[in-house]
Amino acid sequence: MLLSSESWTRVFILCNCSFVVFGVVLLALGIQPQITLNQFRTILHSAKPEIFLVVSISGGLCVLGSCVGIYGHLKKHKMIIYFNIFVLFIVTCMWIGMASTVALTEDRFPTLVNSSLTSTVKQYEKRVDYQIEFDHLQTTFHCCGASSYKDYPFNPRILQVPSSCRYGKFAYPKGCVSAIIEYTQTYLNIIMYLCFTFGIIQAVYLILSFLRIRKFDGDNFLSA
Repeated sequence: MLLSSESWTRVFILCNCSFVVFGVVLLALGIQPQITLNQFRTILHSAKPEIFLVVSISGGLCVLGSCVGIYGHLKKHKMIIYFNIFVLFIVTCMWIGMASTVALTEDRFPTLVNSSLTSTVKQYEKRVDYQIEFDHLQTTFHCCGASSYKDYPFNPRILQVPSSCRYGKFAYPKGCVSAIIEYTQTYLNIIMYLCFTFGIIQAVYLILSFLRIRKFDGDNFLSA
């Protein structure tokens, strides 16, 4: 290795700083859709992709482990850097596992959303709590009913749809099931690509960090 020990230290600190930023981004990507879906938890029967919780946890662990790594490399403390490697190894496994899960397995969430909204929209006029959440859902996502406006009562003279699911005189063409699925899938796709990318980058960092820590001499890195 051609870099001096101090140069390697700066590289490792810079890597950990980038991991902190990514951890915060991943934390936000895991929390935001949960906050949004929780607004409709009654009509969704609390259905939401479980992976968002795992994403939030992994993002928090990444921030924690990376901050520890920054301190460890600044102080050149061997045990602290070992802890940094251990935490980020767990996080890397979580990221690659999550990305693989999103890419290779079929999510149950679309089925749960479809069954939940299809059943609850039928009680729109009977339950005030359902009505409030459906109105909020339709206003937020510009959708109508579970699958379409046809989910609402119909008589020969007038199609009775809530004002929350129409723009002027026209009902939104998209059903709320497809709107929610598209919303969550957007987040899942972003998470998948980011986790694959940073999982590989972090794996390389872990290998280099482990090789460097074996060259400790007292409190300093040995020059390569």
